[in-house]
Amino acid sequence: MLNPEYDNKAIDNFECLWNNYDRNYGQFIVRNINWDSLYAVYRPLLDEHTTDEELYNVFGNLIFHFHDDHVFIDPVGTRLPRIESGRSDTMKIQTDFSPETVENYLTVKLRYSEHIWYGMLPNNIGYIQMDQFSDSKDFIVKAFDKILEELRDTRGLVFDIRKLEGGDDRVGKYIAGRFASESKLYMTSRKRNGPAPDDFEPAIRWYVVPEGNYQYTNPVILLTGRFTASAGETFTWAMNENAGVTQVGDTTLGAFSDIMAMELPNGWIHTVSVGDYRNAGGDNLEGIGVAPDIFARSSKSETVVNIDRGLEKALELLNP
Repeated sequence: MLNPEYDNKAIDNFECLWNNYDRNYGQFIVRNINWDSLYAVYRPLLDEHTTDEELYNVFGNLIFHFHDDHVFIDPVGTRLPRIESGRSDTMKIQTDFSPETVENYLTVKLRYSEHIWYGMLPNNIGYIQMDQFSDSKDFIVKAFDKILEELRDTRGLVFDIRKLEGGDDRVGKYIAGRFASESKLYMTSRKRNGPAPDDFEPAIRWYVVPEGNYQYTNPVILLTGRFTASAGETFTWAMNENAGVTQVGDTTLGAFSDIMAMELPNGWIHTVSVGDYRNAGGDNLEGIGVAPDIFARSSKSETVVNIDRGLEKALELLNP
């Protein structure tokens, strides 16, 4: 979205960015951010002589206060790197998980599509790994009809989302429903729709319900990590409402809300988290993440020698 009321000057670019967050950001109250006070700090740093590099630095310092992994600024048309607000800026490379390491544990590995792998672990344990929920629901329905039919007779299953970056919450809802035996509330979501920080649309209630022609209800270990984000986290909420699911690994990233991308007069793109997402208990975990039932994470030195502590703990739990 581009707001035409501003000129391409440093001050106007600042005003445009500040107002876009002021009118649309959904987490000022949850994150205890006094946005007006930040305006008073950073706006006086700019004048008609401010360079792109100086504006870039002011923007970086400003959005740092969000600590929000869904907030970033992409300085399009420059050689300046993208500005990250949350932990993503320091979590460039995942060191506690490697698909190649997982392969050493699998007895069978099959690739269904670009974002879905599955197979078998020792002692008749099934395995599914996904890294995005970007496929259409129709595609996912066919995929899980095939995969769960092939894994139907397994004693238990490991669902690995330690590298799942996000995607469509509705896809995650459907997949979680393939493991559901009853209808359970798992999330409420609402989006900002007015000038005040507490102006929101009515909340939408999300339920995980049995989906498809077959539901897998044997024990499931859901493997999560700090790179499990966004739709992967709302999926974690849904799966955790299913009987027989145990979350193992590390706490998820803590970035649940939908986002909106907006353009500044200078062409730079910035994203705004517009929602307030809460689990079934009413807790907002933005910036916190979903903690596992059982913590198990490999160190970097273990990963490079093909040791996967999360997967080993999952196998231990499924092979008592």
